[in-house]
Amino acid sequence: MIVLLNDHEVYNVRYRSSLISALVSNNYKYTSIGILDGFFSILRALYYIFITDHCFFSSNMKSNLFFLIFFTKSGVVLFNGLGRYRKSKFFRLCLVFFIKINFNKTFIFQNYADYRYFKTKADGNLSWIPGSGGTCRNIGDDKFLIVTRIDKIDSISDSIYNFISSFCLSEVYVVGCSEEALAEKGFDGCLFKACGYLPQDDLFIHGSNFIQPQGYGEGIPHTLVDAICSGMDIWMKPSEFINFGFYKLGFRRSHNNDSGWSKLIYDENSKVNVSSEVVVNMYLNCLLNSCARNSS
Repeated sequence: MIVLLNDHEVYNVRYRSSLISALVSNNYKYTSIGILDGFFSILRALYYIFITDHCFFSSNMKSNLFFLIFFTKSGVVLFNGLGRYRKSKFFRLCLVFFIKINFNKTFIFQNYADYRYFKTKADGNLSWIPGSGGTCRNIGDDKFLIVTRIDKIDSISDSIYNFISSFCLSEVYVVGCSEEALAEKGFDGCLFKACGYLPQDDLFIHGSNFIQPQGYGEGIPHTLVDAICSGMDIWMKPSEFINFGFYKLGFRRSHNNDSGWSKLIYDENSKVNVSSEVVVNMYLNCLLNSCARNSS
């Protein structure tokens, strides 16, 4: 049995669905738990941790920190990114400590810069896997869009405005945020076209130019690798290009414009490196290797 831990169970449905499909196709049973979904969810997690010898796969920061407390328990811990804590030296030192004492666990980092940092600071079984695996989706016409959550807006707003002013845009579509939420944050309703929450297959129907803002401390955003696999024009700062490790995967970037933004250059071979088929297989191998070590 594989126990998938996350902040909320719906996140496993939303972001770990490809891994779940791979487990099912290989005849592995699994259960999904969101530790923030209520008291009984925490009880379920504690039951599996203390009573069973099941293999664990944890992702998202809160569930990871919860799982790291049980330092003798084995499993896989996936860091999607450090988010708003990425610049906190204290937080990084705490993670180094937890990685060192959780010697039975396998640690996966999606952000290449994070992987390099913790690889040099902490002993342990650390790996880098670029994102959660991209899927080809329908795209719209030649308009610009951002996919984000409202809780990230404060961190990335400066980057968004910088891109808009650099390219003299008159409108940008914002997927994942409502008009009311954007208005509360002070975003101009004429410039920012709120699309609200859309089904995964419809994320890109409002444009073909994908803006990847900086400021939040992403791993590799799921929507970014989806945009790559969908063949969108993708814009980012060179620092993000390096942090995501794209230069290790066959990607290149155009020369910066005056503000430092550049366009991602890629082909079919580089797209494959972040595709769901390749990346999910990497996760599955890490998970099954971890389970095999623990049972031996």
